[in-house]
Amino acid sequence: MSNTEVKDGVLIVGDAPGGNYRAEVIRQGLKLPPGRLYHTNIYHDDWCGIWSGRKCNCDPDIVMRPHAAEDEG
Repeated sequence: MSNTEVKDGVLIVGDAPGGNYRAEVIRQGLKLPPGRLYHTNIYHDDWCGIWSGRKCNCDPDIVMRPHAAEDEG
């Protein structure tokens, strides 16, 4: 089961060990219009600790996009 948390008005769902990108995800999320579902993709470097079960220690690219009807299967 995923961990769920609300931080500064942003709903965070997931089991990732986290790291130095969490504050940036929240900062970007606060800029988005409310009332919609957004998908967040976090692209880590190949050498990042997240790939071996540790916390993120890279500077990942963060991409947020609104949920679209075509995303539903």
